Amino acid sequence: MIKTLTTCFVVCFAFMGFAQQTNLSPRIANYDIDVQLDVEQKKIIGSEQLTWKNTSSDTIETFPLHLYLNAFKNTESSFIKGWWEVPDNFTLQLFADKGWSSVDIKSIVDAAGNDLTKSMVYIHPDDDNDKDQTVASVTLAKPILPGEILDVNIKWNTTIPKAMVRSGYNKEFFFMGQWFPKIGVYEEAGTRYSEVGNWKCHQYHTNSEFYADFGSYNVDITVPKEYSIGATGALVKETETDSLKTYSYKADDVIDFAWAASPHFVLIEEEYKGINLRYFSYPDHSHMANRYFEILKHSLSFFEEYLEKYPYPNLTIIEPPFHGLHSRGMEYPTLLALGNICLLPEGVRTAEAFAVHEFTHQYFMQILASNEAEEPWLDEGLTSYFEARIMDQVYGSESSAVDFMGIQIGKTDMARKDFVHSSKAQTAKNNAPSWKYEDDSYQVISYFKTHTWLKTLEGLVGLETMDEIIKTYYKRWKFKHPCGKDFLTIIDEVVTKKHGNEFGSQVMNFVDQALNTTYTCDFKVVDIDNAENRESPEDYKSKVIVERVGEMILPVEIQITFRDGKTVNENWDGQTRRKEFSYNGKSKVESVQIDPERKLYIDKDYINNSYTSGKEENAIFKYATKFMIWMQNSMQSILVLA
Repeated sequence: MIKTLTTCFVVCFAFMGFAQQTNLSPRIANYDIDVQLDVEQKKIIGSEQLTWKNTSSDTIETFPLHLYLNAFKNTESSFIKGWWEVPDNFTLQLFADKGWSSVDIKSIVDAAGNDLTKSMVYIHPDDDNDKDQTVASVTLAKPILPGEILDVNIKWNTTIPKAMVRSGYNKEFFFMGQWFPKIGVYEEAGTRYSEVGNWKCHQYHTNSEFYADFGSYNVDITVPKEYSIGATGALVKETETDSLKTYSYKADDVIDFAWAASPHFVLIEEEYKGINLRYFSYPDHSHMANRYFEILKHSLSFFEEYLEKYPYPNLTIIEPPFHGLHSRGMEYPTLLALGNICLLPEGVRTAEAFAVHEFTHQYFMQILASNEAEEPWLDEGLTSYFEARIMDQVYGSESSAVDFMGIQIGKTDMARKDFVHSSKAQTAKNNAPSWKYEDDSYQVISYFKTHTWLKTLEGLVGLETMDEIIKTYYKRWKFKHPCGKDFLTIIDEVVTKKHGNEFGSQVMNFVDQALNTTYTCDFKVVDIDNAENRESPEDYKSKVIVERVGEMILPVEIQITFRDGKTVNENWDGQTRRKEFSYNGKSKVESVQIDPERKLYIDKDYINNSYTSGKEENAIFKYATKFMIWMQNSMQSILVLA
């Protein structure tokens, strides 16, 4: 193991960081967890003390628990049934190879000594699948009144799955996300969309990840002494016995806790602006540390200037080995699970994009703790928007994704193409819950469509207004549970204030279509007609026809260029299917360009946005452009597979 800081220094650093930190969040759900990893039996033996505050005005008689890893208990769970990667005829063989997983609750005892274990029943709030056991409900011996505390001890054993999504083991690599019994979120009437008080505790679905209250976590993880642990929070203590080692981690004001373990980890550390950066990898990936640290420093500085300084004393990167790539591309509070294919050259920046995306989730998922299960667009979409923005800023907008062997692709352009050229672009509405997406359309819609309409929003209102929208949203809702309507309220508020009611109404109409319909955006130049004016032979009667091919209605700018070099800029509200512009003068119309400043990133076909007199040359140019788009799409497909 390589260490650039001693364990003693890390402990001191951690205590200093937490000692200086005041409460950033309400700290409603708090956990003291003690677990032992049995690497031979592939089991966790765990005990947790859960302390939950009833901050509502309601009396609570039951509470739900997430039991995530029961998703791999049988082939009938909602997770497996919704897992597009696993064909039905392969499911049994999959589990025969990987082994079943389960969460076995041994006891649930409250502070008064009441044994609540037998009151636990499995529930399925999202569907009618009574075979799903990823959520359980526990009935209390005594109701919890407003302002009171629920204090229960839960003992459980978990059989760990082999290399499943977000969790599992392979060989001697263990990654534990969604791994402990976790209480849901209680929403009283008026919170988000709740009309009556109720628990939000969704079943574990293939695409659903987070929704949890903020809290403090004190977690002791015992492993064979040759194993190292990377985890959420800061390492505050290490305790050794003859054959075992206990790592004690502490994290405050977070919504979750994850960890990874292996005897083969190399640890490389660096400090940046008072933040302890920790990189855990196998030796053959240790050379990636500098690449990750550099782009993460850019990201930390970007958000410090844009929103506020990253509020935690540490940031941990887990780089899984090749046989542990099931866990890559995941975000947890203060912990990023990345994953790079070593054969890719530095000019193919998938590693950097992964790092920026997962780090951005520290703000849009962790600090702004929206309900990702119900509204995945609100964190994945905003994160994708900033991923492209940061990558473009650091590496240049034309080459931020790929700059290799003469091929250049920008991240913003790549994300747009991943949406507008996808066969799944109209499969689902953007506001669908995470478990309602079909045909593998989740990423196309939640990530790329949201990114594309947010970039279009930026184009329509201007970067200054867009920044005010995001900053207002963050300031108003940090360390709370915002929802989509809160974000939309701020868009309306800021745009109307800066641009007036009429334009604000047009913008909100566009946002409503982007979120609540599957409409496509496509504007087209149909024709240019230059006819001689019979009454004045030296003059021309010119006509330009443009068309709204797609269903989406939004305002668009049109630039008309005449042969004498004069230009005219027109504005069209896009309400009708066609619009005709007429001109009388001594110069013919030479060309027409819809959206000349490329504000409408959501327009699916840029090629039909322009039209130039001299159609043969124009057609050759368009076919050449289509060929280049095909080449770029082919390159992007290779990157996705990588």
